Amino acid sequence: MPASSSRFCRSLQVFAVLQWLFLFLGLSQVCLAVLILALLSRAWILGVLYLVWLYGDRDTPQTGGRRSAWVRNWTIWRHFRDYFPISLVKTAELDPSHNYLFGFHPHGVLVIGAFSNFCTEATGFSRLFPGLCPHLLMLPCWFHLPVFRDYSMLTGLVSSAKASAAYLLSRPGGGQVAVLAVGGPLEALEAKPGALSLRIRNQKGFVKLALEHGASLVPVFSFGENELFQQFPNPPGSWVRMAQEALQPLLSVSLPLFHGRLGLLPFRRPIYTVVGAPIPVQRSPRPGRAQVDALHALYVERLTRLFEEHKARYGGSSWDRSLHLPAALACTMKTLKKQWLEVVGAYQFVLTFLFMGVSSFLLVFSLLFTSLWSFSVLYLAWLFLDWDTPNRGGRRSKWIRNWTIWKHLSDYYPIKLVKTVELPPDRNYVFGSHPHGIMCIGTVCNFSTESTGFTQKFPGLRCSVVALNGLFHLPLYRDYLMSTGMCSVSRHSLDYILSQPRRGQVVVIMIGGAHESLYALSREHHVVLQNRKGFVRLALRHGASLVPVYSFGENDVYRIKVFATDSWQYLCQSIIKKYLGFAPCIFWGRSLFSANSWGLLPFPVPITTVVGSPILVPQSLHPTDEEVDHYHTLYVKALEQLFEEHKESYGVPASTHLTIM
Repeated sequence: MPASSSRFCRSLQVFAVLQWLFLFLGLSQVCLAVLILALLSRAWILGVLYLVWLYGDRDTPQTGGRRSAWVRNWTIWRHFRDYFPISLVKTAELDPSHNYLFGFHPHGVLVIGAFSNFCTEATGFSRLFPGLCPHLLMLPCWFHLPVFRDYSMLTGLVSSAKASAAYLLSRPGGGQVAVLAVGGPLEALEAKPGALSLRIRNQKGFVKLALEHGASLVPVFSFGENELFQQFPNPPGSWVRMAQEALQPLLSVSLPLFHGRLGLLPFRRPIYTVVGAPIPVQRSPRPGRAQVDALHALYVERLTRLFEEHKARYGGSSWDRSLHLPAALACTMKTLKKQWLEVVGAYQFVLTFLFMGVSSFLLVFSLLFTSLWSFSVLYLAWLFLDWDTPNRGGRRSKWIRNWTIWKHLSDYYPIKLVKTVELPPDRNYVFGSHPHGIMCIGTVCNFSTESTGFTQKFPGLRCSVVALNGLFHLPLYRDYLMSTGMCSVSRHSLDYILSQPRRGQVVVIMIGGAHESLYALSREHHVVLQNRKGFVRLALRHGASLVPVYSFGENDVYRIKVFATDSWQYLCQSIIKKYLGFAPCIFWGRSLFSANSWGLLPFPVPITTVVGSPILVPQSLHPTDEEVDHYHTLYVKALEQLFEEHKESYGVPASTHLTIM
């Protein structure tokens, strides 16, 4: 081919790609602007007529669209294909008497492979798969834009609403193909050369849809899709990623900050879209969760196999070097909404722990000097009458303990409760919880809420976490604490709980207390226990079994500044702790908007709370020091054994040992 002809062809290819970029990124805004200008001009009647027609045609994107074979066969699409180039690879026959749901991976920045293969005939879809009619599903918001919607439907694009996909997959006679970019717009934020991250682990709606209509699932992998653009660095936790993820629910689309060669022109990289073998699906109008999970697992397995079988041929040698398998199919498990709900759950706990007590006190006090003084007076009168409730078992609320926000809190880290043995409900127990950490997050989440399923794991037991008596002197805050099942740590309160005629009472005591929080160093395991024997004496007086509990990861959710024991700062902490009951710590976590900045949001480090075996304790109304020392020694040994048996399972090096202080 002459050089001039070659340059002309390449120019046509560049023009084809540029026009597509304009159609994809700019046509919708231009069409909307033209319609608005027409309505404000002498041509307003044309705008009104179009809007009337648009209203009557509003359901077309959800009923198969309005494709045009002429538009799909435009010559410009072949130039578009040749720019990269793009190839469609068939691996198995697809019976045209069935309907199919194609899962397209990865999304890439602009879904170029999916458009070229399924919205045009440039790569010969109808020739490779005779009798099949492909429809690429696109976000419903695009079909609200005048004129642009009509152009989009001409290529075979339809709405990704469930009703639209259901319409296609329920068509009699078969031959319908719904093509869905399973990872959705958020997957575009991960589309970078040499990287591959698929959002699929928690994406199960398409599987359920296939089951409801008996449509065969077909995995499709587009090699090279992520190689077309570079993106501005946006690692998870960065302010850029946080902004992108925050805007996505509002705009429906993600906003990747990308560039190619000469601006928005994509790099010339070959794209090979490989269509895998179909997975037959038996129709189930109301599929159960087990059915969905099983089919989803099979789909992920087939997708992984498709990738593995073809990566060497179509991925290129550079991919083999840059990708580490099996991490090649890294799956994002949580949706953006779920991630934000978990952050809200974690942050509300921190704010409640630090500020609710003081804020509630100031609120009640301030109202005394306003026209609403009567509310404070009435509350204080009731507070006087209710003063002893924290010492008499509290006032728990099953509804509050089951709030959904606690589930989001536990999922943020995540927090897990591990049961090692059965605890019969025909006796009482004293749980010794270690370590205190900064905010006792593991203890509160496991034993003051139902987010980790305490009552399911230990049926018949009624758990009460005990806290500083001074906290129950704070108005409103005391009521909130009691609603979660918390009680005062006073002797009167503990005796009341363990002397109840109904067995199965559990008191959870932070043995190390506030003093232990001063040693809450990340990756270190110090517990203040050597001279803490009051809980043993309590167990002896009531014949309650002692149970060691250890929360792996509790000390890792924050970083803390530890002062030398002979420093004036440590002296100040000790004095404040002596008179106020709590030890002020200098601690920090991550920022709400960036993982690389300081803030109050805890680090999302797994917390695993392991409940050990009970130590049977005989009742002794007046236990001697020898008895107390004996059972205290047994308890210390049981705690050390619990730590040693489980440390390696939960991320603690084998060389690390528990330090008893």
